[in-house]
Amino acid sequence: MKTYKKIKIVLSILIISQTIWATPRIWQDLKGKQIEAYFISEYVGTVVLKTLSGKILKIKKDKLSKADNQYLASIIPPKLEIIFSKNQNRKTDGFYYFSTTDVDMKCKIRINKKSKAPFTGELSATLLVIGKYKQGKTLVILDKTHDTFTFKTNKTFQLKGQSFRMSQDNYEQSGIKYAGYLAVVRDQNNKIIAIKSSRKDFLKNHKKLLKVPAGKKLDKNMEIIKTRIIES
Repeated sequence: MKTYKKIKIVLSILIISQTIWATPRIWQDLKGKQIEAYFISEYVGTVVLKTLSGKILKIKKDKLSKADNQYLASIIPPKLEIIFSKNQNRKTDGFYYFSTTDVDMKCKIRINKKSKAPFTGELSATLLVIGKYKQGKTLVILDKTHDTFTFKTNKTFQLKGQSFRMSQDNYEQSGIKYAGYLAVVRDQNNKIIAIKSSRKDFLKNHKKLLKVPAGKKLDKNMEIIKTRIIES
């Protein structure tokens, strides 16, 4: 439990922290005063800037020009809530031990904008659904769905995954079962601003998992299992 809390803390720091914007711009307050500076971060209505000489400035958003606030609305990602859900249909053929079960499943995430400040930038979301072979510890990516979206007109976005089937042999105790999910939202600079998973090991290995295409098998270390080619 302590390890899980540590992971959550690390991820929170990753999401909250901001790096200095690569390109400086001219900022102007309501009195017309201008200064060239880098954007560093924004917190509770206060914008932190860094001048070309290295001086740190803190300015209230409502003291900046309309153009500056429009710019901030395009780069400062909102606070998000990720809600995962799945629909499944089970069909069993046979009798008791001598039966097979097919589970048809489709998953989705709903991403809700929780902060009140406007945000006009583009975000991207990725949903991974992961299965596990009943014999052994091999994992498999059952579905991987990705899309881009904005909150210009709505405060919520739904990312719907593809339907897939998990087949199980109840006598042999073989087949695939659902193991969990990983959902990630990135900003326009490809930085993670929200992440959620059903398992702490998926959170810990999220960078590895996000690189794996659908259908690939993984070992217990979340590494792709390479199929050996047998030459005749």
